[in-house]
Amino acid sequence: MKKLISILLVTVMLVSGLSIFSACGEAEKDFKMMKVDTNPSVEFMLDSKNKVVSVTGLNNDGEIIVVGEAFIGKTAEEAIQLYMSIATDTGYIVKGNVEASSNKVTVTINGVGAEELYNKINAKVTKFFADNNIKGAIEQSVAYTKEQLAVMAQQIDQTITEAKANAMTLEELLALIATSRKETAELISQAMRDAYYTAKNYEVSFSQKQQTKELINGLGNAYTVVVENYSKLLDSYQKGIEQIEKAKYDYFVNPESDYQKAIYSLIEKKADLIAQKNVVAQLEEGLAKEIAKGELMVKEKAYDFAKQTLEGILTVINATFDGVIATLKSIETQLVAFEKTFPAEITAELTAKTAEIEKAINNTKTHFFDKFETEFTKQITAIETRLAEIKATMIANNKAK
Repeated sequence: MKKLISILLVTVMLVSGLSIFSACGEAEKDFKMMKVDTNPSVEFMLDSKNKVVSVTGLNNDGEIIVVGEAFIGKTAEEAIQLYMSIATDTGYIVKGNVEASSNKVTVTINGVGAEELYNKINAKVTKFFADNNIKGAIEQSVAYTKEQLAVMAQQIDQTITEAKANAMTLEELLALIATSRKETAELISQAMRDAYYTAKNYEVSFSQKQQTKELINGLGNAYTVVVENYSKLLDSYQKGIEQIEKAKYDYFVNPESDYQKAIYSLIEKKADLIAQKNVVAQLEEGLAKEIAKGELMVKEKAYDFAKQTLEGILTVINATFDGVIATLKSIETQLVAFEKTFPAEITAELTAKTAEIEKAINNTKTHFFDKFETEFTKQITAIETRLAEIKATMIANNKAK
């Protein structure tokens, strides 16, 4: 789904964005991002000792690889070994009569010492292929640019403006991404992570504006009219946020939603397709192989149909969101315009209370996950259970060949 509108914040929010990094401390510097892709796409965030601090499945296949596995705390080399083993067990890496390009592993690394780490990963993957008699290849992809990482940072934390993100160092960007990935480690699906980031960003935005309202209210009766008018806009803003969050849940997070059902149908069709590819690879040339190839074509068409079905559902959902987003954007514009009309005394008070507002905002950020997790525990568990069941089936089918 297209990125939701950016939250327009007053200057104090730009200052508060800096506090993200102070929490990292000296021991939390020099993060690396390592993306591994054979089609299952998985992102590992590594600390200064190249140990995994977070792991994220970047697509449905990547989520299959990640679910139920203990990657955290392993070295990058141990993590790639585990990744390769799981990808082979589930059938994403195909044994048998295939070209090496069919099992190509692409590795992308950002951070200090990226080249040295890639060389170690290269050696590990090459050895894995040799030890398991698998035809495969590994290649290094171009690292993400600083601009690309800045876009990732903004998607994670919409309180960071484009200018602010572009001014951040590579180290700061990787630290922000690593911190966020650790925070969302239990959210196995992309839909759940999207819902989480959206909810958090709006919660932080509302917290800031609520603090602004309370500070104005504390200045006395002279600004009663200002408080009343700002409160009306703020109430409308809160209702708009609640409407979007309800829609997010109904459409994307609810396990019984059309989107979730379509996602799992797509994953299951992909599992069938992967299994059949492995069957074809194991057969010698002849009638049996030709029949298996025919079955593979049928499964490819079923997968394509499931993919088209999901795309159609997303088109309908996005169209539904347009009206809700337009309304919320209008309210945000009015709030920002109103804030620009604040008398000098209010502006001075906001500036004087920057640290106090920042503390409240950071408190919202810090405790948001506990609130989200409590609200969506059943949904998180349901998604993990469903993915784990599909994964177990893939492994069993692959071993049965």
